[in-house]
Amino acid sequence: MKISHPFLSFILCLASLLVHAQQSFAPGIHEYIYVEQEPEAINLQEIRDQIGYPVSAQQSGIEGTILCRVLVDQEGNYQQHKITRADHPLLRQAVEPHINSLQFSPAVKGQEHVSFWVNVPFYFKLINIHEKASKDYHQLYRDGVEYYEKGALHTAKAFFDRVIELTSKKKKATDIRLRSFSYRSKVASRMRNWEEAHHDLSQAITLVHTIGSTDNEQELPRMYLTRALLRLRINHTAKAADDFNWVMRMYPDFSAPESLHLLRIPMGNRDLKAFLAGLEHLRPNQPNNPYLYFYQAWTMGKLGHVENARKLYQIASQHNNNPTFQMKAINASVYTCYKAGEYGPALSACMEALQFDGPNPLAHYYRGLILREIGNEAEAKESLETALQDGLSGQEKALAESMLEE
Repeated sequence: MKISHPFLSFILCLASLLVHAQQSFAPGIHEYIYVEQEPEAINLQEIRDQIGYPVSAQQSGIEGTILCRVLVDQEGNYQQHKITRADHPLLRQAVEPHINSLQFSPAVKGQEHVSFWVNVPFYFKLINIHEKASKDYHQLYRDGVEYYEKGALHTAKAFFDRVIELTSKKKKATDIRLRSFSYRSKVASRMRNWEEAHHDLSQAITLVHTIGSTDNEQELPRMYLTRALLRLRINHTAKAADDFNWVMRMYPDFSAPESLHLLRIPMGNRDLKAFLAGLEHLRPNQPNNPYLYFYQAWTMGKLGHVENARKLYQIASQHNNNPTFQMKAINASVYTCYKAGEYGPALSACMEALQFDGPNPLAHYYRGLILREIGNEAEAKESLETALQDGLSGQEKALAESMLEE
């Protein structure tokens, strides 16, 4: 029906402008905005590879860091940037033309995607690892870990390559050799070289069995579960089943299924669906395997199938006798419901998670987030304070503290 009333037309036009203004709102470059999830540059390694190391900078022995502050919109698109640190003009000239090619996952605040400024670093360091500390494989390993944590994956890989080369015939260096294989597998995973990641992790697992133990009792089942997921990525389904079976047989009460680094690597819907299909293929032969249910739930949640995810987390908790595992499965269910805006089920799951003996700071933290969303500021404050008192750590701790300061 055609609208003829001029005042009504004006109101509709004004409403449209307000919606557009809200959607296009961009914070100031130094303005703090609380978000549950900051943008992540999903093609950062690809851009770093394109930049490489400027030949003129190499020839002149120039090293340094370029730090960019990038405004990411609600869709995860680059909007603008500002260089906040440039150690040398040659490095800046190499980096700046590529910044607008970065692609991001959007920032998440409550149930909305919002615009957000995020820091993106680019590191340049000249390395000749065959000359520098060529015999000190302990230092080479530490340097590799440092560059891995900075996201300089090619540089990190070069260090781990050298450690593995130097320790090939040193029986006393088996431990650092296996850790280098493990880290090099993580590097390959982040670069999406799944076959290489699988090969290196298999080498690390073999070395663990050679040593007979690890410093961390939880590390070996974590390695087997990671390899199982990698094997699903490369369509080695039967071998993935072997790894899941091994963990069930040897570590039936493993309590840290959420700790795998693979779960922190962004996946598109196509990859998630393929991953889910592999897990579903395994389940009929392992109907009581809690890890399969846990990873199915995680994948369902990523795909937006919240109710299915919630049920699968519940089933996972029922098939593992370790209270820590059960608590983590319910915590994951809380987070999945919260992210989908289903605050009623999320609060119910919170109450269930808080029934376990011992502190559960994450459940209190999630409860605080939910209560803030529904406008119950007083109880939200109480929950966040309890979470901090119970030992909340990491990014969640920083976010809780910033919310309490508001």
